[in-house]
Parts: sequence; structure tokens; C-alpha cells
Amino acid sequence: MPKSISQHLMAIAAFGLFTILYFLPYYQGKVLNQHDIVQYNGMSKEINDWNEKHPEEPALWTNRMFGGMPAFQIAMVYPSNLIHKVSELAGKFFPEATSSLFWLMAGFYLLMLTFNAPPLLAASGAIAYALCSFNILSIEAGHNTKVLAMGFMAPSLAGVIRAWKGQLLQGAAITALFLSLCIDANHLQITYYLFLCIGFTGLFFLIQCIREKTWKTFLSGSAVVVLSCLLALLPNLTNLWSTYEYQKETIRGGTSELSAKKAATTGGGLDFDYATRWSYGLMDGEILTLLIPNMKGGGTGSPLPESSASYTALVSQGIAPQQALQYLRQMPTYWGSQPFTSGPVYFGAVLMGLFFLGMIVWNHPIRWAMLAVSLMGMFLAFGFHTPVYKIAFDLFPFFNKFRNPSMALAIPQLFFPLIGIMGWYSLIQAKTADPEMEKKLKIAAAISLGTVAVFGLLGSMMSSFTGTVDQQLISNNQQWMVDALRTDRASMLRNDAFRSLFFMGLCFGAAWMSLKGKLSAGIATAAIGVLAIADNWMVDSRYLSAEDYVEKMSYNQNYSPTAADMEILKDTDPNYRVFNLSRDPFNDAMTSYYHKSVGGYHAAKLIRYQDLIENQISKNNMNVLNMLNTRYFIMEDPQSKQPVARRNPAALGNAWLVSEIKWVKNADEEMNALSDFNPAFSLIADERFKSLATAGFSAPDSSAYIRQSLYSPNKLSYEYQSKTASVAVFSEIYYNEEKGWKAYLDGKEVPHFRANYVLRAMAIPAGSHQIEFRFEPRSYVLGNQLSLAGSALIYLLLFGSLGLAWKQQQKNNTTATESKAQPKGKKA
Repeated sequence: MPKSISQHLMAIAAFGLFTILYFLPYYQGKVLNQHDIVQYNGMSKEINDWNEKHPEEPALWTNRMFGGMPAFQIAMVYPSNLIHKVSELAGKFFPEATSSLFWLMAGFYLLMLTFNAPPLLAASGAIAYALCSFNILSIEAGHNTKVLAMGFMAPSLAGVIRAWKGQLLQGAAITALFLSLCIDANHLQITYYLFLCIGFTGLFFLIQCIREKTWKTFLSGSAVVVLSCLLALLPNLTNLWSTYEYQKETIRGGTSELSAKKAATTGGGLDFDYATRWSYGLMDGEILTLLIPNMKGGGTGSPLPESSASYTALVSQGIAPQQALQYLRQMPTYWGSQPFTSGPVYFGAVLMGLFFLGMIVWNHPIRWAMLAVSLMGMFLAFGFHTPVYKIAFDLFPFFNKFRNPSMALAIPQLFFPLIGIMGWYSLIQAKTADPEMEKKLKIAAAISLGTVAVFGLLGSMMSSFTGTVDQQLISNNQQWMVDALRTDRASMLRNDAFRSLFFMGLCFGAAWMSLKGKLSAGIATAAIGVLAIADNWMVDSRYLSAEDYVEKMSYNQNYSPTAADMEILKDTDPNYRVFNLSRDPFNDAMTSYYHKSVGGYHAAKLIRYQDLIENQISKNNMNVLNMLNTRYFIMEDPQSKQPVARRNPAALGNAWLVSEIKWVKNADEEMNALSDFNPAFSLIADERFKSLATAGFSAPDSSAYIRQSLYSPNKLSYEYQSKTASVAVFSEIYYNEEKGWKAYLDGKEVPHFRANYVLRAMAIPAGSHQIEFRFEPRSYVLGNQLSLAGSALIYLLLFGSLGLAWKQQQKNNTTATESKAQPKGKKA
């Protein structure tokens, strides 16, 4: 086996071993208790249970949240996306969140090799990059898809860079594969940032082409990049197409028909204030957490030691020492601009020191493009603090669908370590005692160490250390607590500044000794690699440690049914709804684990349902709750403080026949009419649907009925009988029939229309009939066919590239062997 291949295999093996060591409690049988994954398991329970029993017919809709919604952005299965098999294969070795860490390392390693970094340096840099705190914080929170998408950013960029450098087939295969995997991870905001990075990279190669007149290389590379990006879309076409249609109906991309909200959300997308709540601080210096982790007090609930001012203050107020120690485990130390945070985005003192070095000593001009897109990412992360985000929000396509501006720090997190590691590589390649290199090293050290030293020595005099939580404490007459917290926040900043100074000092000390010839390049590289990994690992352990793992039995208690759940589950009817008022009903996915919920938790709920929540459900309009077939309420018992179930006898069931239709002119009138009506008797509908309901309509006779005979996520069946033509209302959420829900009468497709703002209704002729609703979105049916073709093309490209590379390697080996066998002094 060629040496280079064996080195790469050793690196991959090292990444695998490191993944297992980092998540060792998981591999010992424990479970990482991730909040968002617990919530995900609640919202996806019906979908996953159905898919397990019916793999041939994946669930495309779920009734478990918000009265019903598409499953597109919850837990969809796309059987024709064969590229997903790559992720599945890795998941067999590194399941669940652990695979994200592996891909972060492997992907960054490939990017480093693109710049000809030696395998050992690339591997150690990849591990340090994977341990940047944003990655680990996201894993701890359960943002697995986000981290997985971030893991595919680096190798996707490796592909486009290789293509623009003239390695066309290789670049095409790498780009198509990893970009497709990034899209498949289904975190569109991270994928959007990846395309920004690709755009800036292309701009760099265009400028280089203009300067060097290498038009052929640039144009051929550009064609390959464009085609590869288009090819990467194909396996994911079903998801993208479905999501594109779905987002138009959601709070992320839709526009409410209510006049007041419509005026505030012109063009669709999120409200700007809502979208920018998690904006990283600008003038308050929060961005310096990249260098000093506790620059703004760490996470919202951070532990403090017994030696802290807060402990002294708590005990002085008469609080028992043991109770004070309990309080110290979750103290409001964060004093930055965000509402709350799990922890800081910390790139690492060593990696940031190397970044400053890289910007000075790495002569590759692409570093300026990397710096430019990184600065753009930082300004986007500042959100409402700068006009940059507002410009992007208003002008960039789809950008107003995203929230959490601080997520844009994923861009500099990718490039700063890369520039730093390549800077180190440039330094160790320099001649010993090179005066010019020594000068550059001193400049980088002065910038890095000086910045940190200033805050270490003077930080306590430069800030107020006032957090948003302080006002609440002051209003509770706890000024003493605020004073103690400010002292502790100053101490946290000072201690972490000196900590960063220590790691940076060791890093630059090793660099200096290497340049002076007192340390070999290999030993210096190993030392700095260990420092970078140790630096980031130690900070990460503040937010993800052995305490975050629990035994499976304990973890499963997250899903233990309450007495109220058990009481409701005695009801054998498969299709009724529950309104859980013992929790925040619209930020709760756990009710959905056992019941079809009126509430739920999802960042892209249907905007029409959100209108209903804001205008009717939040006001406890029982008529609206009855039409949603809310058969049970879960409430907190005032005495036991435990949730109890209460049956609602007025719930209207799955479907019913109405006696009259009240026509209204617009959405405002339709919503207002819901405030005072009897849903069992009247139907409220927009005049635009009048032609679908009035022909032969009359009030139902006493023997008329409609009842549900079959329930499944994708198909609902009903039996109907009436002596006269009737109009039925179905307690199911209306989702434009052109996007998937189709109605059938005795097997023949018929129209249905929207009623009561969110429900479905249908005119039905006299007689006995079978009615069926099927969810058959064209985006899913046709998209799967195109996804299969795209997957096949990417695999052909990949295996073709590998085959040619192997053939070229064999040819090179043969040439080298023949050259060695040739007698000296003779020519072949």
C-alpha cells in the first residue's frame, strides 16, 4: 500500500478512535441527554412508529402537533435519496450525535489536504477544529442536524477548490458527494452559509484568473462547480421541493391573510425582531469570546466555585451552606446581548493565535477571500447590532426564513483554524533563524498576546458586568446578589484571559523554539497540536461532560406517561386531540409523544394555525377548541400540583354535518366570526369557495351521519349517509389541495374547501358514500424519481473518479519501479 494512502487510513482510524473516546460514556451504554432530541422524539413519535411498521409507505403528515401538519421538516424518509446511505453507513459505527464529530474531523482533514498540508498536521488540526465550542455546544443541546451539516462544509469546499485548481473530475466528485450530504443533513441555514463560502471562493479564483489570464482553467472549473452543485441538489430534490412549497404556508416563509399581520410581514418570512433575537454582541465585546471563553460570563446558567463572591453573599443572607452550593450550580453569570445562551463561541486561544500568525506568514492569496467571508459571517452574527444583517434580510433570497444570527459564526469557525494551521505549516517550512519570519512571528505574538493581556489586566475596569437578569434581581430587592455576580463575572473574565494568555504563550514559545532550531518541526507540531486540542477540550468540558450522560432507564423517564396520560390512553378512538395546559402548550412537543395535540413545538408551524393560536386558542375560545376535536384537557391539579385529565363532552369529533354556511368576504371577517359561533351548527367560509358548496345544499335530516372509519397519517376514510345533499366539516387542518391533500368520493377525486379558517369542508351529494382524504404531494412523488437519478449519477461520478485516481497511482508506481530498475548511466 502506498505510504500516502496508509497515512490517510491511519488518520481516519484516529478520528474514529477519538470519537469513541470523546463520547466514551455513550459507548459504555449511557445516553447523552439532549434537550432538543427529547423534544424531537416527542414530535416525531407518530411518524417514526408508522414508518417502522409501514416502510413501503412513509408518513408524510402527522396529526400529533398543531392539529396536524406536514412531516417534511420533522422526520421524513426519502427512500430514493441513495446518497443518504453514506451517512447511514457512518452511523452504524458512530450512531446519533457521535457521527457529527467524526465528520467534522474527516471533512476538515480533507480540506487541509487540499492545501497540501502533511497528514499529521492536518489530522491534529482537524481534531482541534472539531472541538471548537460551537460544535460541542450544539451537540449538547441536541442540534445534531446542524453539526452534521457543518461537518460537510469543509469537504464541500475542498471539492470546489480542487475543481478551480484544475482537478476537474476529482473536484466534481468531492463537491457533488459532500454538498449533497450537507443538504441531506437538512439544516438549510448552514447550507446557505456554505453557498456563501463557495461564492466568495469563486470570486477569489475569478480575480486570480483576471490577474494571471488563466481563463481556460477558471471557466472549466466554474462549469464543473456549477454542474456539481446542481447535481448535489438532485438526490435532495424531494426534500427541497416539498420544503419550498411548505415554507410558503409557514411562519418562516408565508404571509398571513389577516390584514394587520400581512402589513407587518410583506414578502413572507420571519418578523425581523424575532429573527434577530440571538444576535451576538458587538459594542459590548462579546465577539472576544472567540479568544476568551468567559468574556461574557459563559452560559446563562453557569456553575460557580465555593470561593466565589456569590457564595459568600448567599451565606451572608442566611442561606444554608448546602443550599447555597446548590444555587451555585446554575448561576446567571451571562451578561451578553442574547436572551440566553448555553455557552460562548470559542475557537481556542491556540487556534486564534495561529490565525493571526497565518494571516501574516501564509502567503496564499486565498486567505484574503477566507478572511472576507469570515468577516461577513461575523457581521451577520451581530444581527440587529449592524445594518449588514438587515440588508441581507431584505435583499438576499430566502435569508428572511432564518433565525439565530449568531449561527453565522460557523463561517469564521471554519476558516480561522484553517488559516492558522496553514500559517504554522508556512513557519515550519521556513529556514532556521530566518530574520523575516522571526519578525512576523513577533508581530503575530504581540497582537494575540497583547489583546488578551489587555483584558486580563484591565478588563475589570473596562466593563460594567451588568446582565439582563440583573434588573429582575434588583426588582426583587436582591441588589446584594447583583453586586456579587458582577464581582464573579469580572473574576471569570480575568481568569480566562490569563488562561488564554498561558496557552497562547506556550504556542508562540514552541513556534519560537522551532524557528531557532531548538525544537524539531515534528516535535513542535506535535506540541502545538496537543495544546490546541487540550485548550478546546478543557473549555468544552464545561458544557459537555460525564454529567450530561444518564443511564438509559433514567433517560427513558423523559417519556414516562403521567397519570393523566394513562387515563386518556384508555380511550380507544384513534383520532381525537388533547390540549395540555399543565405545560406551555405551544412550546411543548412531549404531549405529542402519546397524544394528538392541539399545541406543539416547531420552528416552522403553519402560519394559518399560528393566526388561530394568537386570535382564538390563546383566548380559550371553547367553540374553536371543540371544532378541533379537543376531547381532553390536561391541567394542573391545584392541590397535588400534578397533571390531571378532564374530558370535554362538547368536542365535535372527527367530522360533522352543518345546517348553515356563513359566507365572509376576507380572512379578517372569517377570524372575527370565530369569536361567536356554534361550530356544530354553522360553518364559516370565505366567499371564494362559494361555488364548491352551495349546489343543492340543505340542512341534514335526523338520520344523516358522517363518521371516520379509518385513520392513518396519509389517509383518512369516512362513511357518510344522508337523504339530502350536505356539507361536512372535517376536524383536520386544511393544507392547500394543490400541495397534497386530495379528496375522493367513492374513489373519484372531488374538490374540498377551507372552513372555519383552518379546517376542511366538502359538499357531499345525497345517498350513502365513502369519502377519503389522501396526502399525495406531487413534490414527493415526482421528486423521488428525480432523486433516484441524481443519486445514481453522483455514485457513477464518484466511482469513476476513484477508478481513474487508482489507475494513475498504479501508473506512477510502475514508472517509479522501472526508473529504479534502469542501470545507472544508461537511458531507456
